[in-house]
Amino acid sequence: MRVRLVAIVVWLTVLAGPLLAHHSPSSEFDAKATITLRGAITKLEWANPHVWIYMDAKGPDGKLAHWAVESSSPNSLEKSNVDKHLFVIGAQVTVEGWAAKKGGHQVGGQTMTLPGGRKLDIHDRWLESGNILRPSVPLIPTR
Repeated sequence: MRVRLVAIVVWLTVLAGPLLAHHSPSSEFDAKATITLRGAITKLEWANPHVWIYMDAKGPDGKLAHWAVESSSPNSLEKSNVDKHLFVIGAQVTVEGWAAKKGGHQVGGQTMTLPGGRKLDIHDRWLESGNILRPSVPLIPTR
């Protein structure tokens, strides 16, 4: 009986780890402070737990800066027919997202418009679980 109890506790601990490790986007980004960036993709980090897209763009102050855009996980993006080959280094894109609460050049990405006009939904799927309210952002289906 004791061995079974220990096994259950270990199993629950292993399962709970990833859930506890995930951060709430509302802890880092302000859904009421939307930002639009237009610029060139400079780097892509396609890795868990979030895809990071780096770009050079002018911020709200009009100054060119290097921005980091946090996106969803690779798996979530791929389920939406968004793969890493769509993020071409040097491509001029438009990103809509939420400004970081701590300031700086970090954005919680919501959408990205590619050259040619295709609009990708790149937000963190965790938002869809009802943990925070999303502002209404009109999206064009990616399929």
